[in-house]
Parts: sequence; structure tokens; C-alpha cells
Amino acid sequence: MPVPHYTHLDISEHLGGFIVKQLEEFFKDGLKYLFHSIKLGKGKRSSSGSMSASTNGCLDNRNMRSLQISTHFNVNSGHLCYGELHNIWQGASAEPSHGLTAIQRRIAETVMTYELDHNVSAQNGTWNAFQLIDTTKARLAGWFVAHEAVDVLQEIDKILRVSGSPYEEDSGSKYNDEKTIAEGVLGLYDKRALNVVGEQDEFDLSTFMVRISAGLVDYAEAKAEVILWKDIPEDRRGEEQRPYGVWLDVPHNEYSFGRFGFDDEQSAARSFLLFGIDTVFTQTVIAGMQQPLRKSETHEERFQRRLLEGFDFRGMETLKMMAVPSWLGSSPADGDLLGPHTDNERLFQEADFVALLQRNAKNLDFVDPWRDRVQFLLNELLMSYLRRYIVPLDRSFDTILAAAEALTPQRAPQQDEDWPMDFLGNERRTVDFFLFQYLTQPHADPIANWDAAAVAARVRAFLYSQSEEQRGLFSDDEYIAGLCRCLAFLIGEVLELASNEAKDSYRSNIMPVDVRIAVGNEAQLLSAFKYSRVYWDGSEELHEKKFAHYSDLFTLCSARLRECCASGMDDIHPVKSNNTAYLPRRISRSPGKEETDIGGPHKLGEEDIRNGALEGRQHYTGWLLAWLAYQSTGVIYGDIGTSPLYVYSSTFSSEPSYDDLLGVLSIIIWTLTLIVSVQYVTIVLYADDDGQGGTFALYSLLARYANITKRDPKAASMVKMERYLSSDLKPSIQLVRSILERSVAARSLLKLLGILGVSLVIADGILTPAQSVLGAIQGLTVADPNLSNGTIVGVSCAILILLYLVQPLGTTKIASTFAPIVIIWLTFNLAFGIYNLTLYDHSVLRAFSPYFAGQYFVRNGTEGWKSLGGILLVFTGVEALFADLGAFSRKAIQMSWLLFTFPCLLITYIGQAAYISSNKGAYSNPFFNSVPPGMFYPGLVISILAAVVASQAIITGTFQLLSQVMKLSYFPQLTIVHTSQRFVGQIYIPLANWFLMIGTIVVTAAFTNTTSLGHAYGVCVILVTFITTLMVSIVALLAWRINALIVLAAFLVFACLDGLYLTSAMIKVPTGAWATLALAFALSSIFASWRFGKEQQWKAEGDTKVQVDQLILTRDDGVKHINPAYGGGQLAMIRGIGIFFDKSGWTTPAVFRQFIAKFEAQPEVTVFFHMRSLNAATIPPEDRYTVSRVSSKGSFAFRLVVRHGYSDHVTTADLARLVLEQLNQFIIREGAQKNKPAASNDKQDSETSSSSETDDERVAAQLELVRKAYGSQVIYLVGKQSFRIRGATNIFRRILLSAFIWMRNNTRSRVAAMKLPTDRLVEMGFITEV
Repeated sequence: MPVPHYTHLDISEHLGGFIVKQLEEFFKDGLKYLFHSIKLGKGKRSSSGSMSASTNGCLDNRNMRSLQISTHFNVNSGHLCYGELHNIWQGASAEPSHGLTAIQRRIAETVMTYELDHNVSAQNGTWNAFQLIDTTKARLAGWFVAHEAVDVLQEIDKILRVSGSPYEEDSGSKYNDEKTIAEGVLGLYDKRALNVVGEQDEFDLSTFMVRISAGLVDYAEAKAEVILWKDIPEDRRGEEQRPYGVWLDVPHNEYSFGRFGFDDEQSAARSFLLFGIDTVFTQTVIAGMQQPLRKSETHEERFQRRLLEGFDFRGMETLKMMAVPSWLGSSPADGDLLGPHTDNERLFQEADFVALLQRNAKNLDFVDPWRDRVQFLLNELLMSYLRRYIVPLDRSFDTILAAAEALTPQRAPQQDEDWPMDFLGNERRTVDFFLFQYLTQPHADPIANWDAAAVAARVRAFLYSQSEEQRGLFSDDEYIAGLCRCLAFLIGEVLELASNEAKDSYRSNIMPVDVRIAVGNEAQLLSAFKYSRVYWDGSEELHEKKFAHYSDLFTLCSARLRECCASGMDDIHPVKSNNTAYLPRRISRSPGKEETDIGGPHKLGEEDIRNGALEGRQHYTGWLLAWLAYQSTGVIYGDIGTSPLYVYSSTFSSEPSYDDLLGVLSIIIWTLTLIVSVQYVTIVLYADDDGQGGTFALYSLLARYANITKRDPKAASMVKMERYLSSDLKPSIQLVRSILERSVAARSLLKLLGILGVSLVIADGILTPAQSVLGAIQGLTVADPNLSNGTIVGVSCAILILLYLVQPLGTTKIASTFAPIVIIWLTFNLAFGIYNLTLYDHSVLRAFSPYFAGQYFVRNGTEGWKSLGGILLVFTGVEALFADLGAFSRKAIQMSWLLFTFPCLLITYIGQAAYISSNKGAYSNPFFNSVPPGMFYPGLVISILAAVVASQAIITGTFQLLSQVMKLSYFPQLTIVHTSQRFVGQIYIPLANWFLMIGTIVVTAAFTNTTSLGHAYGVCVILVTFITTLMVSIVALLAWRINALIVLAAFLVFACLDGLYLTSAMIKVPTGAWATLALAFALSSIFASWRFGKEQQWKAEGDTKVQVDQLILTRDDGVKHINPAYGGGQLAMIRGIGIFFDKSGWTTPAVFRQFIAKFEAQPEVTVFFHMRSLNAATIPPEDRYTVSRVSSKGSFAFRLVVRHGYSDHVTTADLARLVLEQLNQFIIREGAQKNKPAASNDKQDSETSSSSETDDERVAAQLELVRKAYGSQVIYLVGKQSFRIRGATNIFRRILLSAFIWMRNNTRSRVAAMKLPTDRLVEMGFITEV
């Protein structure tokens, strides 16, 4: 049995659950929604004065105790009237209707509706009304009214299953048809609150979208109720309970829909559902319950269910449903239908359709097993069009113009009073208008990669075969060329509309159902193609023998999936097989063990990879999480944890008063709480991009929720876009996203902020180690004041060199080593703080009140504001906390901060303040002055060690950020070493490490002391914090969809706090901070230049992309030659296997094009080899390799994609043997798949047996061919692309491109990293202009 989409919801939760849900909504959407939600949720009092929800105990005690009845009324006449007031009056004046089956049908605009005269037979008794609540918006979304004997949940479940909202996926029938009648559901559609439920004499455009409303009232009392209601405003009619009716009002909604549910005999209605276009049942509940009325499904889950339910992907059921009730009418008479035609009559080949797809439906493709079926259907449409309309013209007209005028009688613009113009302000032009233009005039914009001559030859041959004499217009080359343009236009329109259908179903490929709906939805296209028999009758029925060898994969899938469900399998996932068709993958109950079904070893498809099946963020629990938290303490908190050494001395330049000391302590407490604990740990850490942190991760995250950036074409298909539909966003959020997507300035500014944030952190990564290590060694002067400055600088440089030399050991080893140091340091500080607080002045605890922080600024004015430049050292290192997210995980960082580091630092600063308040001069060196007796030297040693390791946080963060900018093509690809098999995010970048070391040593030698460095310190931190605040606010809008007012309020709070520190820190710019800012801007320029160059490279490469079928042509005699557009010439065959390394993994490699064009030869066996690196340690062998056959007629060409982790070695000396094994396995699986029968009857069994023998021979011949080619030779061909700037290039563009080319030429060659036999490796150079 099919798995039902709607589940019966168990409503066993008490009323408190609903209140908790509303409180959650309060924190999400703000105070204004809470009161509205409470208003909606409370039951109305009955006439007896008690709450109707409690007085009506007739609800099913099993699952409806928590449902809240809003009101109730009685029906005594056996009929109900409904609609607006004049509708109810009309219904009360008409004869009462008698059951669902007695109602007469009529045809409306887009639905089959019924003449009801606004009354319907209904069950007598008490009817209860229930409010439907939208849980995300906390407001009324609709109403459900039912007889008291009805099981509310079962009834509404049935209505939504049979005929739910037409704006939701798989919501049953949009029409009243035989299925809805059989289920006893009657649908009422109201076009913008008109016609059926709520017909109005006057239509006010300014108010019609405000609400939907309708009355439901007993037939005998209807007129009396109308008289009472007519003087009451529409939005207040439902406030007073009426004994014989109810007024249903839904504010903030439009397009009202009504659904009557009838009893089993279909004699009387027993329920009524009212909702609108904004009612989303996956987020709507009945007041008093928590579970939504519909189960939310992912696209993958919906696909699985459709398989189980036997969904017709050919579109035949959809076509019939469209044809019966409304605009399609019925198909032409059988004698007028044309087709099917034979294969050799096909007008367009696959390469022609691909060219049209690239022009009209970019980013979409055909996919097996529908590839041939879609192309067969499209060719049938074209051939029926030619036979019906074009062939007769040959004998009737002698000129092209006369034929064109006869073919296109409706060339004039459409005359439509409602829509006289299109969206661009032009007259609405017809299909005939364009056909006339294309038939009489050449292409103004020719189709790229379109073989017009070949198409023209096939079209002429087909027309000759249908014409009595080979003469007339069919012999005119210009006429045939015009016809080809017309056919391309028609198919292009179909593909564009079909692509929209596919996208609406969240698919990236076009299926037959999309083509049929596209044609049926466009009247002019339907008029052109309606004489195609295949369009109306399908292709499998007509060509059963032809498609038998396809072994209908979907039929097999459906049967196998049902078998799996019957056997109790836990989970079933559709995955892609080698030939990219969907095959079921079974996952057993035993963790880690998988079984595979038909088609050999399963292969994860691109969608699986994009959704993170093999990579992405990692989740840790238990001891592993505790270990990560321990490691994060050693790496992240060295910087922020050593701030107690110098915060007070940096803030005060003279002895502070008690009030000033209390004010500064209050600022410190609330800064650590608001900026670190609340902003970063509680909010910012959730704005990760697949587990990665940092400002560039924020930019990458936004790029998945809005179209704000261009992507590398070879990686674009692997990006999981999560952009919400506009209908899912509130208007304010839509406005923000629209500005970002449409404004070049806004997109550029956002990109600049992301780049600048990374550059600032890296610049800080050079400054922080110098500051921390130099400060630590200067601390030795406390024990030995005679240490010279040269000694201090020399020792500091030596320690820095040692620090960078240990980085190759990896984050885990370094963190595990450094963690005890940081933990002991923080524990010392905690103990010292408690000691000082107990012994000296506990009154400083009053600083927890923000009053003292405010008084500090009031009392000190400008000087107090300037002192923030010293206080900001409290949270230096917070930017590394976010940047290091990928190396540790959110939970680990939250645990280590909230449970350990934060309390330690608070007590430390409080204890130092207590000591300073009682000891004059102690502010100058607060840590060493406040250590307990006997702890000076232990404190000195551990402080020096802690200061030395403090720089590890920014070093690790720099590696993380550089990996992100390289991933998004903002920096050349450097070697990344993954230092942990268990923790994927822990990496080391050798070249960056050495550059950081050199930069840090130079800074240390140049500044020589921490006083000079201090002037440059802190500005980068607060700038990054401010940028993070801004970008996280945008993430909250676009990704989290939080109410704009809440986001704005939070942004103003944190932006003002950051702004105070930022403006104060800017004072340091003239005295040293300019150096770090200059370095940051220099890095930003490098990132921007490289990105600009990459975008120009993608554009140049895109202009040269071509499919193999367009590159290599085959003549009628079977001889292959190169397309004249790419040099021409006959192709020679080279013995052996040619392995061409492919960057993209989906198109023809550039090195193959160059090889074909320059040598006019092709290897006997061609393999396009693509390596796809995934963010995982290793990829299981069954998921590692994907082989597909390249569509090249007469060519033995394959595409091999190898998915590998960072520990997998692919390009080894035995790569050729691996390729051979994968090719052999693919050929065998492909042959076995083709041999599977699609049906079983005697005649077909014999045909299948004969076909199997032929296929077995073909498989054996192919295996032998591959074996011989392997024995001859194997050649690896790698492309080396160079760039040259075009002549007419302006100076600014030339500078940027020159910088890009210089950097590109000085990066490591790909060949150098390949461990392939040098005698078989060929590097082929070619030049591209940018």
C-alpha cells in the first residue's frame, strides 16, 4: 500500500503545551505577536457563561481533549447557507439543494465548480467552530467548522488529503472530479474574494487583500441573521456568538477557499474548511494542539513517496486531468492525430536540444531514463506540426512571404483588456508574430553551438518524405532555414516553460510531464502541437517494443520500494546509478552496513553530495565533545585569557578613584557578557557555513540564501542553494534580499565586508603573536630588571620561530599540549581572584549593576570614551573564537567558554579590582601585584607560558579563513594539510605558516616593545566585530527569517556597543594602527584582484565550452570529422587509452578540444577524468567512482568522476589499472541493466532472449576493445592554460588582470603534484584571451 502523506495526529498534549508554544513564538517574533496569539488561542464564552472548550465534552476523548472550540451553533433545517451577506440571502431565497450527487456541474475559469445557489444540505445538530493558527506568524490562518459527532482530526485530514490548498505540494485535486466526489469533498474556489464564497457588487482594490470572510448559517434562520449582521462591521461580526450561525473572518489573507465535507452517503455536509492563499498547513495547527495539520516533507522525501504511490512521471494522468474539466478540452479526433514516427525521422538530435537548453533553460538538463523519451516527445511535436501546418503550404504558395502570411494569421499583438502590455511595457506579442519574423528574417541572435546545416538537411528530408513531389518551397534553402528557426523557437519556448515546471517541483532536469504541462498551459503552443498522437497517448503504449529494453527503471523502483516497506526496512533513499538513473538504496538496521539493489553497487548522486552525504559539518557528543572542548581551551582562549595581564594598566594612566574603578569593572563585566557570551557564543556561532566560522563563512552562507555572487561553474552544481521563495518571506525581508540581489553597489559592499573581515583577522594574525610573545618575555624584567632590549627581542624571535615550526604537528597535538597551560593559567587567575575578593574589598561586586558603567561615562565624558581603547583588550581574541569554529565545533566552544573560561575571567577582573581598590599603585601591573604571597614565581612562569601560547588562536583561525577564501576562489589554491583523521576541520597550510612567521618576526624586530605594538593592537579586532555584527544581522533576516524589527533592535544594541569601542580605537590609527589597516587593505586588494581574474577566466572558458557531439561530427558513411567551426578535418584513430584530465566534470575538457583540433586524432578509448575533492577523510569505495558514457556517436568515450577525501591518493602510478577496472565494471553493469525485461509474455520473452544474446556479444566486444587499448598504451593528458589580455582593455582592468596572471603563473603547477609515470604524462599548453 502507498505510504499516506497525511498522518493522523495524536493530540494528547494538554493546554499547557500550546501556551509553551506561544511563549516560544514570543521569543521568536516579538511582544506584539504574543498578545495577538493569546487572543486567538482563548476560547469564547458560551451562552451559559463558561468556556465553550470546557462545556463541550462531546469531542472524542482519545485525541481531541486539547482542541479549543471557539464557538458553536445549531442547525435544525437540514441545510446551511454560506458566503457574504448577499450570498446568504440568495441561498435562503433559493430552493434547498439535496446532497452532493444532485448538484449540477459547471465550467469555471480554472476549476470545475458547482451551481449551489449558496446553500447546501447539512446534518442537523450542534456544529463547533475551531480556529486554525499559523504557528510561525502567531495569527489566525483559517477556520474549521464541523458537526459535533465528527472526528475533527480525521475529517480535516481527509479534506486536506483529497483537496487541500492548491498552493502546497501534493495537496490532492485542484478540481472537483470523480475522485473528490467519491471521497465526499466539495471544493469552492473564490477568485480574489469573488464569485462563490463572498461575491461583492463593488470591487475595492485598496481593501480586497485585507481579509477573507464568510458566514455559515442555518437555512431557516439565514435572513434573520443577515439582518442582524448587516449593521455590524465585517471584522466584528464573529465577536458575538449566534445561536444559528457563525461568521468566519481571517485577517491578512486573500483568495478564499472553501471545502465542504459530506457524510458517507454524500447526502449532507458535516464539515466546512475555510482558508486562504497564505494558509500553510505544514505550519498550521488547530487551536489547542501542537502538531501541524500536514507533515512537512523534504524534496527527497516527497520523491520517495511519489515513487511509492506510483506517480506518473510521463504526465499522462496530469494531462487527462487538465483536458477534462477546462481549457484543454478533448483531444482531436483519432483520425486527425499524427504519429508516431520512426527514429530515423527525428529532426533534432541531442546536441540540438542541448544547445536550446543552454539558450532557453540554463542549468537544466535531461536525465536517464527520460532523456530519450523527452527528446522523442519533442520530435513528435515538431513532426506533427510540420505535417499539419507546413506540408500543405508547399502546394499552395510559391513565395516565402505568402506562405508565412498564411501560416501566421494571428500576428497582431494580443488584445487583452486586463493585460494589454507585458511586464516590460511592450505589446503582448503572439507566437504567430515570432514565427513570421523567424520565417522571413535571419536570426538576429544566432543559437550558439547550433548545427543549422545538419538540422536543415533532416527537416528537408522529412518534408520530402511527406510531400508528393520534391519541388516548390521545400527546395528553397532560405525557406528551409526559416522553418528551422521557427522549430527552434517553438521548442525553445516549450523547454523554457518546461524548465519552470521542473523548478517548481525542485528538480534540475526535464521530464515528459514537464513538457506536456508546458504545452497544455500555453494555448498557442497547444494549438501548434495538439495533433501529436504521442502528446495525448504517450510513447510507451505506442512503442512498447521499442522501450522494452529500457527495463522501465521507475516500475522496478516502485516495486522494489514497496517490497522494502513490506519487509520493514527502516529507511530508503533514492540515489543515482552509473547511468545517472535513480535506483533505490537500502539501508539495513545494522549501523554502518548497507545493501544495494538493482544495478550493482550504489552511487551517491550530486544531490546527495550537495546535501552533505559524505561531508559537511560534524557532530560530536559525549567524551569526544569533552575532548574537543578541552582542545579548544588550549587554542582559542590563550589570547583573551591573557588579557588580565594588562587591561587595567592599559585603561588607567594614573591612580583611579573607587568610583572610576567600579565603573571600569562594570564595563568589563558587561562587555564580556554582551559581546562575547551573548553576541558571539549565543548568536554568532549559529551563523556557520556548514560548520565553518569567520566573516567569510558569513558571506558564503548569505550566498546560499541569496543570489549575490558568481560561482565557479565546475563547483556551482555542488553548492546547496537554500534560497527561500518570496512567498515564504515577510515583505521587509523580501525588500532586503531584493536590494542585495539587484543592487551592484550592495553586492559589492557585502563582498568587500567579507574580504575586509578576513584580511583584518590575518593582519591581526601577524600582530598578535608578536604582541603576546614579546609581552611574555618582557615579563621577565619583573624578575631581572637588567635584561637588555636586544635580549628580549632575540628570545622573542626564537620562541616565535619555534612556535611556527611546531604547526605541522596539527591542531590536535598542539591543542592537547597547550590546553594544560591555559587551564592552569585560568585556574590560577580564578584562585587569585577569589583570594583578593575575600581578603580585600567585596563591595566591588556592585559592578554587576550597569548603573556604574553609565555613571563612569557621565562622570568622565570624553576621557571615559577614550579609555575604551584599553578596555577593549578584554575581548581581543573573540574574532578567533568564531574563526576557529571549523576546527572544534559550536558545542565544544560554548562548553569551554560558558562553563570554564567566562567564570574564570569574571572572577579574575573582579579580584584584581578588589585588590586595586585597597592598594595604591597596583593598577600599573595588576596581575603580579595582586598574586598571593609565595605565588609570584609560579605565577610568573605560567603567565609567560600562557602568553606564548596565546597566539595559537589567531594562527589556527588564519588557516581556517584562508581555506574558506580559497574555496570561494578569492585566493590561489595552496596546499592544505588535514592534520586529523577524526576532526575534518583541523588543517595546516604550510606556505601561509611560513609567511606568517616571517611577518611576525619582522614586526617584532621593527617595534621592539609592546608599548609601540599596543598602538597598533585592537583596531583589527573591533573592526572585525563590527563587520560580524552587520553580516549576522543580514543572516538573521535572510537565513533565519527573524522578524525585521527584532533584528533591527538587536543590531542597534550590538552596533552601538561595537561602535563605541571602534570610535575609541580609531584614535590609535595615527600612532601605529595604520600599519595593520594598511596590511589588511593590501590583503583585500590581493583577494579582490584574484577574484576578478577568476570571474574573467570563467567567462572566457564559458565562451569556449562545447559538447562532444558538437565538436565531432559523423558523416553518413560513418567517417568522423571535426566540426568546421573548430578547424574541420577528418579524425584519425590512435590506438590506446587517452585519459584527459577534466576540471569541470560535466562538459568537454579544454585539453581534449585542443588535442582534437591540433592533432586531428582521437584515442581509441577516451576517458574524461575528473577528481572531486570532498571535505571528508576518506570516501568509501562504493561511493568513490562514477562512470558514465559520453554522448558521442560512434565514439568509445567515457567520463570517470572520482570523489576522494583528503587522505585518499588518486593520481598514483597504477591509475591506469584503476581506470581499466572501472570501465570494465561499468560496461558489465550497463549490459546487465539493458538485459532486464520490462514485461513478461511469450512473444516478448523470445524477443528479449534474442536481444540479450546481441547485448552479451556487444558487451564482450566492448570489453575486448578496452583490454586491447589498455595493452597498446595509456596516455595521461593534462591541460596547461595560459592567459593573454585582450588588446582593447582599459588601464584599470589591465592592472587587475596583470596581477591575476602574475599570481597564477607563480603558483604550483598541477602536474608537479601528480605521481604519474613521466613517460606517459603529456602537458598540453594553450592560450585563452581574457
